[in-house]
Amino acid sequence: MIKTVKDDVYSEKKMKNSTIDIIDYLRSNGHPFAQINTIEKLNEPDKTIDINYVISNGPSFILKELI
Repeated sequence: MIKTVKDDVYSEKKMKNSTIDIIDYLRSNGHPFAQINTIEKLNEPDKTIDINYVISNGPSFILKELI
């Protein structure tokens, strides 16, 4: 599901598509409130970027019956 790979050229589109694919997977497997944040760290000396996908469960909601 993660389309960003080591030694590949940076692509914001690949990062966004990876995030969407992971969320779709999690939501279809019982995690409807899953959220993903990406953290990017630029390594200036070697001209690379570290990308971390941070997954959290997100807020939950209680549905109440309307009368």
